[in-house]
Amino acid sequence: MGLQQDNERLSRASLWVCALSLFWCLAAAITSNSLTLIADAQSAALDLASAALAYLSFRMQRGTYRSLLEYGVGKLETLATLFIGLLTGLGASFIMYEAVQMLAHPQPMQGIGIWMGLIGCGVIGIACGRLWWQFRHQLRRSRSPLIATQLRVQAIACWTAVGVAVPLVCTLAFDASWVRYVDIAISLVIGLFTASVGWKMIRHSLSDVIDQSLGEPLQAIINQHLVTHFETYGMFNKVRSRTSGADVFIEIFLSFDPHTSIGDIQQVLDGIKDGIESDISGSHVLVIATAIK
Repeated sequence: MGLQQDNERLSRASLWVCALSLFWCLAAAITSNSLTLIADAQSAALDLASAALAYLSFRMQRGTYRSLLEYGVGKLETLATLFIGLLTGLGASFIMYEAVQMLAHPQPMQGIGIWMGLIGCGVIGIACGRLWWQFRHQLRRSRSPLIATQLRVQAIACWTAVGVAVPLVCTLAFDASWVRYVDIAISLVIGLFTASVGWKMIRHSLSDVIDQSLGEPLQAIINQHLVTHFETYGMFNKVRSRTSGADVFIEIFLSFDPHTSIGDIQQVLDGIKDGIESDISGSHVLVIATAIK
């Protein structure tokens, strides 16, 4: 299976796990009166929106060659990551608000929802932990910002499941008023952790969405390959280059003698392109040939 298909498959699995998590958390929160489960349900709803956005982004890229992603669709993953970061930050705000509101009037947890929550924490924690591991493995193969984002989303979901289980276990083990404050404290910790991850997404995607010029070391590599092939082309016209996130886009314009065969020209173009792309990680090189007038 290809890299793009693997990205889409993992995003689809993440979508189903987030949907299951939301359903289970809502049912447990309604029947248990747990602030932590209410916060978890809000977080799960935003995780579901994030997973849906990631899956739709990969579906839109289906069948599209990487060379066509320089503009427009090429920004899609970065913009989607930025939006997911904003959703994550919004979820953290909801969680913190609910925790502060409940701090003045803590309510005891009760009902079958406590057991539902514990079972859900186990099932969802295992599922999200497995997806977290799979996204880590996939990130080594793919430089996709959305894969890195989905990895963070699953990390939030996995650790949230662990955190939610703490007050539920305390409620079953101890019949004391301080357990109510454990519920609120865990909610605050989940909110702070979610806010921290959301801020990292926003900070990285904001820098990636803005194109930047190449640094001198990368420009030197381009010049080195042009000098190496200097005698094989007639005239050097110009180079246009920029970075966009982890990608480097380079356009080189060369002129050849009109009598040079197409095969010889193509050999030169391929040599320059392959050489630069092998030396500059994440580079996409386009060499354009024209005839000397």
